[in-house]
Amino acid sequence: MPENKLSNLSSRAHERHLEAILQSAVDYAVLTLDIEGRITSWNRGATRLLGWEPEEILGQSAEVIFTPEERTRGVPATEMEQARTRGRASDERWHQRKDGSVFWANGEMMPLIDPETQAFEGYLKILRDRTEQEMLRQENVRAQDALRRSEEKLKLALDAVEVIGLWNWDIRANRVITDERFALSFSVDPRQAKEGVPIDDFMASIHPEDRPGVSEAIRRAIEDRTELSAEYRLCAPGRAERWLLARGRCQYDPAGNPVQFPGAAIDITDRKITEQALAQSESFNRTVLESISDAFYAVGTDWRFTYINARAEKLLGRRREDLLGKVYWDEFPQAVGSLPYQAHLEAARNRKVVRCEARSMLSGSWIDLSIFPSATGLSVYFRDITDRKRAEARLSEVATNLSLAIEATELGMWEIDLSTGEIVWSDRTRLILGTPADSRITAETVYETLHPEDVPATRAAFARMLNPELREDLNIEFRILDREGGPQRWVVARARAFVDGETGSEIGRVIGTVLDITEKKRSEEHLRLLVNELNHRVKNSLAMVQAVAAQTLRSTDSLAEARDSFTARLISLAKAHDLLTSENWEGTDLREVVSRTMESHIGGDEERFRISGPSVRLTPKTALSLSMAFHELATNAVKYGALSNDFGRIEIAWSVAVTEQARHLHLTWRESGGPTVLPPTRRGFGSRLIERGLAAELGGTVTIEYHPEGLACTVDAPLPSEDRGQNHQHA
Repeated sequence: MPENKLSNLSSRAHERHLEAILQSAVDYAVLTLDIEGRITSWNRGATRLLGWEPEEILGQSAEVIFTPEERTRGVPATEMEQARTRGRASDERWHQRKDGSVFWANGEMMPLIDPETQAFEGYLKILRDRTEQEMLRQENVRAQDALRRSEEKLKLALDAVEVIGLWNWDIRANRVITDERFALSFSVDPRQAKEGVPIDDFMASIHPEDRPGVSEAIRRAIEDRTELSAEYRLCAPGRAERWLLARGRCQYDPAGNPVQFPGAAIDITDRKITEQALAQSESFNRTVLESISDAFYAVGTDWRFTYINARAEKLLGRRREDLLGKVYWDEFPQAVGSLPYQAHLEAARNRKVVRCEARSMLSGSWIDLSIFPSATGLSVYFRDITDRKRAEARLSEVATNLSLAIEATELGMWEIDLSTGEIVWSDRTRLILGTPADSRITAETVYETLHPEDVPATRAAFARMLNPELREDLNIEFRILDREGGPQRWVVARARAFVDGETGSEIGRVIGTVLDITEKKRSEEHLRLLVNELNHRVKNSLAMVQAVAAQTLRSTDSLAEARDSFTARLISLAKAHDLLTSENWEGTDLREVVSRTMESHIGGDEERFRISGPSVRLTPKTALSLSMAFHELATNAVKYGALSNDFGRIEIAWSVAVTEQARHLHLTWRESGGPTVLPPTRRGFGSRLIERGLAAELGGTVTIEYHPEGLACTVDAPLPSEDRGQNHQHA
């Protein structure tokens, strides 16, 4: 037979084989149009997807498969114009069937060129029903939105997939502190990294081409107060090049100066490799099977490969030249017995379409598999869905972590969907806000439990958060009134408003937390009282010291005498302070004041002193005043009175008179056995302190009498009630 006839027969056989493959691809509608846009050919897939038989549709305008809205907008003509001028027109839109129903499809239109004359002859249009995939895409979008919501709730959570490590940059000291894994990835000594090293030690391992971009991203994040998100290549010596994603946010001091920059690094090498592989596979041939987005291969009834497109070649990891004509299971024996293997057998045996999701025994990734039987074998479409599966697993993981974090911190969670008005409170939120578990939650529910004084500020803070121009984060403290009359509690509420995922501008939802801070508030109040008490006592002490100093200097004739007198009086005051401090400044007993003040004068000669009287609880103020008075009387006795010789004695006695209205203290100081006493020619500081100062401090009367046999001092003053005396803290 002549060679040209053999060639023609071979060409026709190849053409019939390709036609059989195209006819078996019932998921695709393949049609050709003439220059005017009239349909000139129509495959079985087109009949299956669109409903017209070839004899019904041939010769009609291709506009019939477009929706009325698309025809009105001139989409068919625009698509043909793009295909003719640009060589290809891609679309993804709704198309119309014969029965008027619509379906979502992606399509390609290419010009038909005569291979010999290069004359333009018409168009080739390919459609695939992607309605199910569109529904899955929308479901995936919802899943991604749910994932995004959970990750927003778990605010300091890191992307747990391939985390290289954590770092914290002390900007002022220029010291970067990291964990061991992060340090080793950058060829930095982990021991030094634990203490902190300059940031340039880490920048040195970043690819030189990426280094300026990373530096600029850090600078912008600090200046703009935004989150850092920078991708770069890591070129550590002796290690394969890797891609990392740096995420972090700068922290500032109250003056607005940057101080700390914590963050995390995530290994995204696999993602980058996948992205690069996808980019390299974008160039498709202008044939029908090379134009589809899915990986595709065909096998005959003997399981030998008859066709493999570029996408399948990439995912299978083998060149098509090495696989065509070979038996599938001989080339990929590891797939035998797997779920995809069983799916192939079922489709071939039962002559029905089989779809499944499974782990690939070849690559280990997740794939979505669609197998279509035909008279010549099987047509197989598959795509990698690993990212979707990881997102589903990540969503579950984040939800678990969120639950644990909330439980550990005793936070109550709440959320408002502004588009529907739905309000969701966790059980702990209801517990904190004192709302019954079965009660209905409305926008006013929380305000009903608030202290009336806190309602206006809380409403105003909530309004600022929902204002689209402000979107100010909610952070407010308020009091909760117990429904059963119990003590009020303090609660802090924090929340953030998020824009709607579709509009991108309107606030669609609010996510927040509540925390019971009653104990914290009590601690703050206790601390405030302690500080006020300390301030009061310091002021009183300083005022007393100032008065003692001034009176001492005025009543002495020499600096040495003034120094000795002032020192002695300060020592007496200090002893009184020591006594009160040992009692936590809650007051002290009168006998303790007398004993502590007189101990330096009694020494070992206790017989010269007689002290008697009942237990009397004194306030701190009264104790200090009496202590100073006793000191002045004892000092005078040493200089001029009963203690100036070896025979004198001092009797200190007191009693308490109780009436229905009040309690009164009567105290006497009597000296005897000393030199004859003469009235002084002038009143010194000690006399004025006792008769005027002590009387004023006690709110009573104090008299000093100069009897020849010895000095006598009498004090009559009211005492506070028993309860007041027990608990009085300061004057």
